[in-house]
Amino acid sequence: MRRTLFVGLTWLLLCAPAFAQTLGTITGEVNYQNGNPQLPSAAVVITRGTLNGRVLVAENLAVRQLQFAAGSAISDVGLTSFGSGIPNIVGTVGVQP
Repeated sequence: MRRTLFVGLTWLLLCAPAFAQTLGTITGEVNYQNGNPQLPSAAVVITRGTLNGRVLVAENLAVRQLQFAAGSAISDVGLTSFGSGIPNIVGTVGVQP
């Protein structure tokens, strides 16, 4: 039991970081279509389908869509607003396949 635990922990420390994925490096600035983000918080990355590379970012009163393209280019696709006032504050974003 101890040997199995030791081997498992050793693998996690030495091998698991090699399988980690990163989004890459962002170079340059994003040209926002609807002004700068207002209190950005949670972000969800879509990794498959026709929206592959799309990122949904929750803001104060809206959800912003950013498209990550090849060559570290990022474009602002649009902003979906939910109105004004406390009841329309966006808390988080969830995506279901």
